[in-house]
Amino acid sequence: MKPFLQEVAEDLVTRFGNQLENCAIVFNNKRPAAYLQKHFADIIGKPFFSPSFFTIQEFFACSTSYKIADFYLQFFTLHRIYNQLLAEEKLETISSHKFFPLAKIILSDFNQIDADLVDAEKLYRDLEDISVINQDFDYLSPEQYQFLSQFWTSYSEGKHKKQQELFIKMWRRMPKLYHKFHATLKEQGYLTNGSVYRHLAGDITSHEQFISNFDKGKIIFVGFNALSSAEAKIFTQLWVLHYQPQAFLVW
Repeated sequence: MKPFLQEVAEDLVTRFGNQLENCAIVFNNKRPAAYLQKHFADIIGKPFFSPSFFTIQEFFACSTSYKIADFYLQFFTLHRIYNQLLAEEKLETISSHKFFPLAKIILSDFNQIDADLVDAEKLYRDLEDISVINQDFDYLSPEQYQFLSQFWTSYSEGKHKKQQELFIKMWRRMPKLYHKFHATLKEQGYLTNGSVYRHLAGDITSHEQFISNFDKGKIIFVGFNALSSAEAKIFTQLWVLHYQPQAFLVW
């Protein structure tokens, strides 16, 4: 049985021949590029001009003049804004090392919100409502109530209530944190990968320079088996609005 990337290489050489150099090949991560390059070399058997290789994040980042914020810029920006919100609520601020585990979760959630085109206001409102309901536990089955009771075993009744209140307060500040975080990064000339996805999915026709960079070539997306909402929308727009089927492939 042939390796998947060998099948891809054979198909692309058959389709495009010596026009491979005009192709942009997009993967979900960097690793497959080296293997596909080797398969091209084995099949062609002589020097050739290589196609351009991108990760999906690198490819979408070509659509904007903003830089992509790395993790540490995102973390310190998020930490500063989070402490500003705590100060506004007259609460004690949190040190960076204590905030770090929570920040990783928040940043991952923010990225997922944007990649799946979720309305952050609605999402956090719904989660807040669930949290309020959980304070009373009236809707839970006996089995669910027992599970939660075991979970809170290490807490006194006073701590239980305090933890619930702190949790609800945290979720109430999430929408403001989300919007201020993105606005602050943008003021500094940065975006997150998730926000690039959201902007590009919103209307790809507003990114004409990005589209024109690839008008003379072919775009091939390889190995995507579980698309986010933004990716599915962007792929559809590229196919319908800007490319003939032979110039836009998903392998």
